[in-house]
Amino acid sequence: MINLAPAIEKVMAAKKRAYPCHVNRISSMGHPCERYLYHCRADWDKAKPIPDSLQGIFDQGKTLEPILVAYFNTQVGPNCEPPLRIVGQQITTADSLLSEYEISGSIDGFLQQYDDCTEQWSTFAVVDIKTAGQNPYRGYCDLRSLYAHTWSTGYIAQLMLYSFAHNLQGCVIFFVDKSNIFFNWKPVEFGIDMGLIENLLQKAARVNEAVKAKTPPETKINRPDYCKECRFRHICLPDLQIGTETKIITSGEVIGAITEHQRLKPLKSQAIAAEKRMKEMLVPGQNAVAGGHMLEWTEVKSKGKRPYWKLKIKGD
Repeated sequence: MINLAPAIEKVMAAKKRAYPCHVNRISSMGHPCERYLYHCRADWDKAKPIPDSLQGIFDQGKTLEPILVAYFNTQVGPNCEPPLRIVGQQITTADSLLSEYEISGSIDGFLQQYDDCTEQWSTFAVVDIKTAGQNPYRGYCDLRSLYAHTWSTGYIAQLMLYSFAHNLQGCVIFFVDKSNIFFNWKPVEFGIDMGLIENLLQKAARVNEAVKAKTPPETKINRPDYCKECRFRHICLPDLQIGTETKIITSGEVIGAITEHQRLKPLKSQAIAAEKRMKEMLVPGQNAVAGGHMLEWTEVKSKGKRPYWKLKIKGD
């Protein structure tokens, strides 16, 4: 019997290399945990290896990205109205303010449109192409929908910082369904939020001070959705027992959202909207009691896919 697993494990192992990190990477600035950002710089050599399945997902994205950019530029973009194209991939940011806060990264691209009157291309947004599984792909539709998953939440800060660094106001993510990469494309557009930019700069400043002091920030986020798979969990030691402790929720807003979701279950479209609002106020992985509702989270793991948390609500 042919057994490919050992061979694939060797391939994945060869790609897992740790490199020193001396700056706050733009791709990580959306992470809510400042201790994580500190450990990325101060303890980069102590990070636990990335799981093979996740390494495979990263490699798939890197392999597909140039193919998708070429497909867009040669076939999709020219047929848009006005014509569009992606340029300037992997350009390192050179913004003086970001440099002051020790923030750096390489942009995935600029989105340009063609003006028939001037016969010129003009840049109007930063752009990134993200492949996604069928279920996440269906859910992404606007800025708010990006908060549905930990990884897509990070895209918001990433693109806004790139936009800020290059004096642009627009951000565009082209989501591509992995099951049909040449047909299922979906743009999510959003503008820059200067309030968020200021918060990210202050976060970077705190991390920089912690790195200089060689002492991790005191605050621990204690979030099951982030902490359980954190590569520095063995160093940070978050103060939680994932999936076992039950929290009592007394917030009228949260209880109201849960009650509305349960009431609207028979009305699918309205229930979906209520569910999104409800989940934005909950912590995935944290069992809770809210009013007359019991909230139970179960971690779902599928081979070759990212684990996610599934919510079950008991009570009316």
